[in-house]
Amino acid sequence: MLPRFEFGHLSKFIVSVGLALLAISVAGPFVVQQSLNVLLVAESSLSDLTPAGRDAILLRQERALWVDQHLTVVSVILAIAGFFLVVWGFIGWRRRQRRIDQGEDYDVATKKAQVEALDKKEISEKLEAETKEELGVQPLSEELQTEAPVAQDLGARNELGREDGPAPSEAGSPVSRYQARRELLEATERLVAGLTSVAFSATHSVQSNVRIRDEAGFSALADVFASPRDDQVGAFVVDVKLLSRSPVLRLDRIPDAMVTSALASRGLARGLLPSGRKGRPPSQVASSVVVFATDESLTESEAERAIARTAQVNSVLRKPVATLFISLDSLQSTDPAGFKEILREALLSGTATLR
Repeated sequence: MLPRFEFGHLSKFIVSVGLALLAISVAGPFVVQQSLNVLLVAESSLSDLTPAGRDAILLRQERALWVDQHLTVVSVILAIAGFFLVVWGFIGWRRRQRRIDQGEDYDVATKKAQVEALDKKEISEKLEAETKEELGVQPLSEELQTEAPVAQDLGARNELGREDGPAPSEAGSPVSRYQARRELLEATERLVAGLTSVAFSATHSVQSNVRIRDEAGFSALADVFASPRDDQVGAFVVDVKLLSRSPVLRLDRIPDAMVTSALASRGLARGLLPSGRKGRPPSQVASSVVVFATDESLTESEAERAIARTAQVNSVLRKPVATLFISLDSLQSTDPAGFKEILREALLSGTATLR
């Protein structure tokens, strides 16, 4: 009995055809040999036949003889063709199955990873810690915190989280500078979250200020988490850091920021990263991006050091973390489409990107 044909996808069909050819190459000779009894007709029996009957028997004998002479060659050709089709089909089947397995593994990993939204107190503590880290200051005393000016409403926020009002001023006492940088960090995080949400709205569901807890119970904070709507698409996290010159650019903050982002994304499986264009989208290299927003564009020497520091940290990480160095002015003027291309470039390269 010939193998049943599978029509689920092309690779299965090719394997089915290959198996059928192999079965024919093995069973065919036995079936054909059973039908060659015409070659055993005695010559004396032919003389008793009419001329028309004798001619018919002789013609059948000629055809049967040709089949018998070429049967081995035909069987070998069918066997080779069948073997080639089976191997070719299994290769394609394996590739497809690998993608299916990756999707299932990602689905399991995503279900095991718990994403929790931070409450207001946790968000405030995160902003406070990151601002102090940027400024390199010790925790403010309760007295100074009491004297710190209350954050003012900078104006109505648009759909991307941009502030329509003026940027906070950093002039004044250390407390005023701390408050201004904290407000700027909060506004920048909202802007990046808004740009990411709009840019990837077709493929991802975006949350801001979350805690990601993996199956082992370890948790890490992330400023932005993009959860895919399709199993084949990869998730990613985005962390935002202000990188100021105080008085020199503190590139020493890059390793800690990258490691923290790597911990937040370590339970996320990498997948495809759609671009909206035709054809199969590429696969992401990194599952996390650290956006370093700078007051001014980096100088050539600073850019070289930033790239080298990113590569150095990635050399010891199991999964690369991408970094994006962009000035605040450039970030403010970037539209969602442009930000999507920048973020895709970072996720696909897993290295440092400068803008």
